Amino acid sequence: IEDYSDKLDDEGKKNLGRLMTMTDQMNALIDSLLQFSRVGRMELLLQDIDFTDLIEGLGDSLRPRLEREGATVRIVSPLPLVLGDRLRLTEVMQNLIVNAVKYNEQSDKTVEIGCFTRTDAAQTDETVFFVRDNGIGIEDEYHDLVFKIFRRLHPQDLYGGGAGAGLTITKKIIERHGGRIWFESKLGTGTSFFFTLHPENVEDFVQRREGASS
Repeated sequence: IEDYSDKLDDEGKKNLGRLMTMTDQMNALIDSLLQFSRVGRMELLLQDIDFTDLIEGLGDSLRPRLEREGATVRIVSPLPLVLGDRLRLTEVMQNLIVNAVKYNEQSDKTVEIGCFTRTDAAQTDETVFFVRDNGIGIEDEYHDLVFKIFRRLHPQDLYGGGAGAGLTITKKIIERHGGRIWFESKLGTGTSFFFTLHPENVEDFVQRREGASS
């Protein structure tokens, strides 16, 4: 394009522009695939994390985008201390917050973050975190595709594009913490993502804890 723009007609320039776009998309796919692979292999650096502090720090780093998008992030219930990998859980919350803002056509975009306690299948109390938005929602027919890698629900030219790997990576990180993630959504009303964390169920953490106690 730089060297031959004066020799190319409009169709030639258009084709080269399309090639550049496709190359950028391929690079994004490769980067996302590498990141997904690393998440499955890397050792978790488990530590006590003040989840409120994690969210507030993330809010500071996302503030320019939130202000540009007219979005507000609110913590709507007290958040506990958790055991986890701070960097990886920051990535989880960033993915969920950015998606909540990205797939939202409201003039006043809101993202609510909180948690509640419920009794799990083993009759023990567990903490369930949630990220709730007032965005476009997800059609029922697409619910099974949300966590599949590279399966975007919208064309590349809508809602800022992307590789379609963010929620797949988020799910992998949650599973590495011994938890699970799911969502509830209503088209045109918004989406709520829920997740649990049970790092005590992670095999390598249990082995290190037993080794330290011995």
